[in-house]
Amino acid sequence: MQPRWLSRGLIVRTGIFLLLGAIINVAVAWSCVCCSETEWLPPSSARYSPWRASVPRGWPKRAILWDEERGVGLNARYLSAYDDPEKQSDRYVQWTFEAGLPFRSLMIEKHRKELVGAEYGPLRPTYPFSADERQGFEIPGWVPVSPWTRWQRILPLRPRLLGFTANSITYASFLWLISGGPFALRRSIRIRRGHCPNCNYDLRATTTGICPECGAQV
Repeated sequence: MQPRWLSRGLIVRTGIFLLLGAIINVAVAWSCVCCSETEWLPPSSARYSPWRASVPRGWPKRAILWDEERGVGLNARYLSAYDDPEKQSDRYVQWTFEAGLPFRSLMIEKHRKELVGAEYGPLRPTYPFSADERQGFEIPGWVPVSPWTRWQRILPLRPRLLGFTANSITYASFLWLISGGPFALRRSIRIRRGHCPNCNYDLRATTTGICPECGAQV
């Protein structure tokens, strides 16, 4: 038997709020990309760090964080690892760019394996992506962006599961509070006082379960 409080209307409203929360989540993350200024944080010494996203099988378990930039709702990291750090060996590099508030919810990730003796340029995201690397799209030229964003002009699309879920629930809860919260609170107060939740008629002397004022079932 379905619980009384679990109505179809409640399920629909919850789904709508979660959808709106996800839309706001994406809009906030993209606003951070376009508007935030970043600060370069040079590591005082190379430090080990886990990969920020999944990498191909056979890569080293952890990498060294060489470069990092942070801003309001933004993180960019450059990591690398070697098969044998003591000798000249193949290098594995990963560049990640994450955006979102309060948690990082969208990201771009690019990685490659650099063979010994090969020359590579800086690992920066370029547009357009190849078919198997499409994780974002180019910011239109008419959109004003911060100086930091001008070199890459890409809005991330790849979701980070935990961050995207947490942000969407946070924004959905906020929407519920400002839209439905006051009405739910008023209804709760009326019921607690023994009044009709619809018209506030005093039902303490009524035993029929139907409000004689508005006809609502209570």
